[in-house]
Amino acid sequence: MKSSPLAALVALVLALVVFWFAAQGYNVVRWRIRYMMPAFISGVLVGVVSTLVLVGRR
Repeated sequence: MKSSPLAALVALVLALVVFWFAAQGYNVVRWRIRYMMPAFISGVLVGVVSTLVLVGRR
């Protein structure tokens, strides 16, 4: 079975495009983790404290 140079070139271009999308997704996730983690942690702390206050009132 012969492989076509055109098919190999198309596969290479598609692989590069998929790799580029993966790298962009990784950068977005890394940015969100870095900048959203303090908000997440403070939200968890506020939720825990408010839950303890509501439960402690009974």
